[in-house]
Amino acid sequence: MAWTVGATPGISTASWFGSYQGIGPRWVNQNVTINGKYYAAATAPILPAANGDA
Repeated sequence: MAWTVGATPGISTASWFGSYQGIGPRWVNQNVTINGKYYAAATAPILPAANGDA
């Protein structure tokens, strides 16, 4: 699971990525496309890089 939070003087936002069903191998976010790139399993460590922040 991963939270991303950002703010400027005019706006703030937060997003969460994960499974509402729980954590662990059984609930891995699978077959996800982020910014046009396919991930067989999307996990928290890849999210900043997928978003262009790393």
